[in-house]
Amino acid sequence: MALVKVCDMHDLAEWWVEVEATRTFAIDGRSYEVDLCGEHDAALTAALQPYVEVSRKVA
Repeated sequence: MALVKVCDMHDLAEWWVEVEATRTFAIDGRSYEVDLCGEHDAALTAALQPYVEVSRKVA
């Protein structure tokens, strides 16, 4: 039996879309986690790419 999660984003036509990635991120000192389908995972990556390119990693 496969476990299927629901994507945390709610603009999809179907609510049962399988989660393909759980992404964690932090902003303003607060950490977050979100479950995303492939479409939303790609959109998040594209939206953040310009910022990631000029960012530095924190140890």
